[in-house]
Amino acid sequence: MSEQLEWEEMIRIACRDWPRSLYSLAKESGIDEGQLRRFVAGQQSIGIATAEKIGRVLGFELTVSKRRPKK
Repeated sequence: MSEQLEWEEMIRIACRDWPRSLYSLAKESGIDEGQLRRFVAGQQSIGIATAEKIGRVLGFELTVSKRRPKK
């Protein structure tokens, strides 16, 4: 599984576990509800800017770490 799918899947799961409606998550995140619903359903990917908006509401913290090159 690629890294993109890994972080997208973590956000997707967190969206599904959100205790309120996807409408409220979209509204609080400032993104389109349809886009969020398509993302959660696995029909659409999201960019890092959108992921950051959703993540802020969900309480995620974005960190950057250096990766070691593969040998």
